[in-house]
Amino acid sequence: AHTLVPDLLAAVDDALLLALPGLAEMLVEVDGVQRLLVAHRTRSEVVVVDGDRSTRWRLAHRTGRAAAELLAERPVEERMRPHWSVTAAVPVDEHGAPAPLPESVPRVVHAPTPTDDRTDLPALVIATFPLDSSRRRVVPGALTDQLVAEVAAAYGSLAVALDGPGVLKLVPGPLGASELDAALTAAVVARLAATPLVPAADGTRRLRPDEVVLVAGLRSASDPAAMARVIAGIPMPSWWRTEPLRRLGARDVLLAEVVDELGGLTQPADEWRALYAALDGADPSALGALPVPLADGRTVRGPRDVFL
Repeated sequence: AHTLVPDLLAAVDDALLLALPGLAEMLVEVDGVQRLLVAHRTRSEVVVVDGDRSTRWRLAHRTGRAAAELLAERPVEERMRPHWSVTAAVPVDEHGAPAPLPESVPRVVHAPTPTDDRTDLPALVIATFPLDSSRRRVVPGALTDQLVAEVAAAYGSLAVALDGPGVLKLVPGPLGASELDAALTAAVVARLAATPLVPAADGTRRLRPDEVVLVAGLRSASDPAAMARVIAGIPMPSWWRTEPLRRLGARDVLLAEVVDELGGLTQPADEWRALYAALDGADPSALGALPVPLADGRTVRGPRDVFL
C-alpha cells in the first residue's frame, strides 16, 4: 500500500476533473509535497491548471436514459439509476486547434474513471459504460453498443465545434487498440464521414468528408479552387489532407478525368484564360485534352496543334 498509493496519487490528471464535473479543485499531498489542480469551467470548455501547466479542453457532452431492456442483465443498483452520459474531450492550442493528449492522460477508455480497455482515439472518451465486477473492463452488450453510438455522436459534435483543417487530427487511425476501441473507431469514422466539416473550394457550403473529391495532380496548380465549378466536392486547398479524408470516404480522381469534363463548358474567352491560369503549374501530361476555343468559333481538344 505504501508503494501503490503514492503512485496512484501521482497519476491523478486532468481526466479526473473532466470526468467529475462537480469537482472544482483537488489538493494532492504526498510526503509533505502539495499539488493543486483547479478546473475553470464554461459551457463547452474546461481549463485545467495543474501547478504551472494549463490545458484548455473542448468538450461535447450527451446524456439520456437507457431503456429497461438494455439494463435487464445489469445489477439492481444500475437498473435503479438508468441515466447515462458520454463526453468527448480534446485539448486545444491557443488557436483553438486540436492538440495531442497530455502524456499524463492514460490512453484508455474512462467509465468514468480509467479502465483497462485501451484506445487509440486522439480524444478523451468518458462514458458510463457498464463494467465487470473488477470495475476495470467494459462489458459487451446492447447497452455498450448504444453508448458507443452516443460517443460517436458526441465526437461528431466536438468536431463541428472546432474551426480549421486541424479538426482532421481527430480522425482515428485504421485499427483499434482493443475490441471496444475497434467498435468506437468504426462508429466515430462513420459519424465523421457523414458530418459536414470540410469547406467547399467555392466557399458556398461545408461538405461531408464522404462527398469530398481529391483530384490527384491538382494541388500543384496555382488555383485549385477554380475547378470547383467543374467538379463538385473539391475542398478548400488548406483542407487537402489526403490520409484522414480518405479514411472518411473521400474519392480520388485523376486530373486528366476532370479535364475531360471541361469539354462540356461554354464560356467567354476571358473565363477560359482564367481557367488556364488557375491550372498553371499542374502536370502538363494531364492537360492534354484541355479544350481550346478558336477564333473561328470552333473548339479543339488539346493545345498541341493550336497557334498563338
